[in-house]
Formats: sequence, C-alpha cells, structure tokens
Amino acid sequence: KACGIRTVVGGKSKESKEDEPSGDGAARNHAVRQSSGSYLCFLDADDIMMPNRISRQLNLAKANKRAIVGSGFYREPPGSTRHYTSWANGISGRQLYL
Repeated sequence: KACGIRTVVGGKSKESKEDEPSGDGAARNHAVRQSSGSYLCFLDADDIMMPNRISRQLNLAKANKRAIVGSGFYREPPGSTRHYTSWANGISGRQLYL
C-alpha cells in the first residue's frame, strides 16, 4: 500500500460452495475479477522474483499493447521438473500467438 500498490490476499470466501473450482486457476481468475488496474502481475507463494522483473515486464507491456508478457524461469533444486521446465522455456513466440 505504501508504494501505491494494492494487494489482496485470501482464500475461499465464505460464499464459496464446496463444488466450485479451486486451486491455482480459480485463484487467478478470482484475482482478475478483483483487479482494477491496467496490468496484472502474478507471483505464486513458492516463487522468487528477480529484482527487475516488474519494471522489465511493465516496459515490454507498455511497448507492446496487445502482448501477454511472461518470462522464463528456473527451478530449485536444479533439475526438478526438468521436462516441464524445458518445454515451458522453449515455447516460441509463434506458439504463443493468439
């Protein structure tokens, strides 16, 4: 809040029904519904963000108005989820075209 960034943290609301979807996707969808800004940035609880991530991605997003900006990543410990990491970091711009 001190930097002008509003953060909302929480789990299921009291109104949630047991059969409603939950998990990462539902949490992100909930965050999107609550958002009010021009840009969204997600960071999972077990992620570590590099120091310049937000400024670099924000500059890219501003320069490419129709883009969805993401990034590569690495896993700790090295080699964990090797196949997923290789696949996700190897996706080309052409494969991401919407």
